[in-house]
Amino acid sequence: MNKEKYLARFGYTGPLELNLETLAGLQLAHLLAVPFENLDIHGGPPLHLDPEGQYDKIVERRRGGICYELNGLFGWLLQALGFEVVFLSAQVHGADGKPGPAFDHMALQVTLDGSRYLVDVGFGDSYMQPLRIGSTDTHRQGKDVYHLQPEGENLLLMRATDSSEVAAPKPRPVFLLSLQPQPLAAFEAMCRFHQSSPASHFSRKIICSKAIPGGRISLSDHILITTEGSRRRTQRLATEVDQARALIQYFGVVR
Repeated sequence: MNKEKYLARFGYTGPLELNLETLAGLQLAHLLAVPFENLDIHGGPPLHLDPEGQYDKIVERRRGGICYELNGLFGWLLQALGFEVVFLSAQVHGADGKPGPAFDHMALQVTLDGSRYLVDVGFGDSYMQPLRIGSTDTHRQGKDVYHLQPEGENLLLMRATDSSEVAAPKPRPVFLLSLQPQPLAAFEAMCRFHQSSPASHFSRKIICSKAIPGGRISLSDHILITTEGSRRRTQRLATEVDQARALIQYFGVVR
């Protein structure tokens, strides 16, 4: 891995000391530059857990990816910089409020000075800063409030979103996190599932999404959605050409 080229890919020019400030800066910069996208699932080459292949796709070809690719490569970068990193399995909660299968999502655990932090650059619209594992404190990040709730031997990531309602926002589960470190190969079966199974939401439609200052911009098939604070704008893209132009203009992605 060319660490300097990867850092330049997401525009990080800050310090590289092994501390929480650096870790938070790296995560935020990555989220603002590298999109979460599933385009290769819709007519592209198969996704793999090979770090060299992920580096070629994300850094050399300036693409994004899904969690196994984004967190896989970002974890490799953090290790190369000297951070202590392990991969964790998470079960993503669906619309019915129930957790999905193990290895449905890959997250990262980074240990600093005896404290562990949950780090993620591959979950789309989610927490933008590391969350300390073992703390039940709430973490306000923009309009959202996150906290990690013990659930037996696991942790439940909870999220509440502020609205204009008088009542306090109700927390809802995001994913159930196992704290058992996992090898990269353990995620291979679910990576294949998300590419090929009609039960996977990734196989149903094109998704490309990236954080922007104060909000997010997302492409869902032919709908472009921009949120900035409480403002939300939608634009329908009539043709495949319009979709391709939006991918280049807003995400820097060429299929």
